[in-house]
Amino acid sequence: MADTDEIDKLLVNRLSNRDIVESRYKELFHDLNKPTEDDNQTQDLVDELKQELFKRDSELKKLDDINKVLRHANENSNNEIISLNIENNIMNEKYNKLEVEYNKLIKRWLSKVEKDVQDMNGML
Repeated sequence: MADTDEIDKLLVNRLSNRDIVESRYKELFHDLNKPTEDDNQTQDLVDELKQELFKRDSELKKLDDINKVLRHANENSNNEIISLNIENNIMNEKYNKLEVEYNKLIKRWLSKVEKDVQDMNGML
């Protein structure tokens, strides 16, 4: 019977230790399957942040599209500026040639008028 009493004491001691460990375990890991108020708030916050992220991604995509369009427009404007500069250079060259030709014509006309004046003066 002494062995039985020792075994009973040992069993009671182990059972009480098990109960203590189990109660501590329950304190640490309360029922995780039950949503708590904090879990609901956290989930609401996560949902709100997901919506905000979706909005930001949409806005970023829109801005990226706008940026592409503006870059294309900028490239077209730069091409137009280059074309207009080339056209301006060609027109300046034509202007300079015409100015030289005009000056030659004026000199020829003035020398003809001067010759006519001299001829008229010589006749008098």
